[in-house]
Amino acid sequence: MPQRGAETTLSLLKEKGSELDPNDPALFDTYFRMLYHTGHLDARGIQALRADFNFATVAKRFRLIEDQFSHTVIAPYGDAPAWLDALREEGPNRRTLRALQPYTVNIYSRSFAQLVDVGALEEVSERLFTLATGFEHLYDDSFGLIDGDEPRSSPGSLIV
Repeated sequence: MPQRGAETTLSLLKEKGSELDPNDPALFDTYFRMLYHTGHLDARGIQALRADFNFATVAKRFRLIEDQFSHTVIAPYGDAPAWLDALREEGPNRRTLRALQPYTVNIYSRSFAQLVDVGALEEVSERLFTLATGFEHLYDDSFGLIDGDEPRSSPGSLIV
């Protein structure tokens, strides 16, 4: 989607050039018409799947925001640790996944790969990650997930 937005912007610039007025509301109307009325809007066939009541496949294919650049991590604060334990014991279900939604944060692929490389992430269920034991300090209640140069486990977690 970001690439399509950039392409639409370039197309508008080529078409209108110096005539573009960022204060003109009609410009926004033109931009969004160009952005959303080009191409196939249901490339994954979601509407046909919904009509057939195939909700399991809809859940796998549908993404509100198409973003290959970020990954979701469940932050270990508030009630999240208890819900993560329930997820480990019961597996994914509607109640547990809904309860965990407020505790999710998105991180870029580079940060995700870095956290995986040092063992800072635990895959609790398929594609559901949380900070592994010893790395909980990487989440701050005020600032969110701390993205440093080289994440390290907490020295206190190494004491047996």
